[in-house]
Amino acid sequence: MSQRSTSPSGEQSVSIFLGATFPKNIRLPEAERRVAEAIQEQSVRQHAEIMHQLLVQSCVALAIMAVVATALGRLVAGRVLRPLQTMTNSIQHISARNVHERLAVTGPRDELKDLAA
Repeated sequence: MSQRSTSPSGEQSVSIFLGATFPKNIRLPEAERRVAEAIQEQSVRQHAEIMHQLLVQSCVALAIMAVVATALGRLVAGRVLRPLQTMTNSIQHISARNVHERLAVTGPRDELKDLAA
């Protein structure tokens, strides 16, 4: 949108509010109208470019966070499931001849340690 005003010294000026469509009912000299429309078009293009950059940067950040979250999830799951994997491997080696063997489980007393006892 634009607004025509007169300064205290008597000079006329046109203020253009970016992002609004240029009103057709305001009478401006042709040169001023072209300048105002060019500025407005530049503003719209600049806004579209900024929004595109924001979208691209957001997608890149999302991809990076997905990779980091997957890596951390695998690391934590591996650490949590390691005692269970150790128990599974030990049980597979116990046979009918060495049934007296016990599972050597270290760590805090929990369900897995109770199961091994």
